[in-house]
Amino acid sequence: MIPADGLPQICLITDGNERDLAVITQLIAAGAHWFQLRVKGVPDREVFARGVRLRERLDGSAALFTVNDRADIAIACGAAGLHLGQDDLPIDDARHLLPRACIGVSVHDGQEAAAAADADYIGTGALFPTPTKPDARPLSQERLREVQSAFNGPVVAIGGITPENVGQLAPLGIRHVAIASAVFAAPDPVGAFRSLATQLTVAGGRATEDD
Repeated sequence: MIPADGLPQICLITDGNERDLAVITQLIAAGAHWFQLRVKGVPDREVFARGVRLRERLDGSAALFTVNDRADIAIACGAAGLHLGQDDLPIDDARHLLPRACIGVSVHDGQEAAAAADADYIGTGALFPTPTKPDARPLSQERLREVQSAFNGPVVAIGGITPENVGQLAPLGIRHVAIASAVFAAPDPVGAFRSLATQLTVAGGRATEDD
């Protein structure tokens, strides 16, 4: 379920490495309220350990902690949410395991978005070329509109989003974004987050005025 004060606008995606963890407290102080653990290609024990370390950094804050793909890891490390891909556990089964969790699903077209009707939010992209997933195909504006029309809830855009291009998303109806390298690979992660948050807020205000 979405937190009572709403889904945070920015999801920060990390693999839980030590450099990322070192700036978590500063990011929370700067206004970051959603962190997702996404780890690929390491043993389950290490994924769990990284999840525990991330949760410990978030303890005492109001930040939403979600885990990518793995319902078992989400349960084991005490996460409050789960993000599923199209090849992961079906959402109905995930709900059975995590009945109070905030659950999102990655979708790529209107059909997948409609099938994710029971999700709390959906993620879609890539909106721009991304170093995190270099093989990801860009999502056309037409396909994005199909996704938005098929799902009655927050749509989180992902893929190559930076402070320089995030302002292009508000006119497309995007109010939520997921970010990885644009923050955590930046020389100044906190400054990069603040810039993203500012640009997203300013662009959203302009889009509201133009409606």
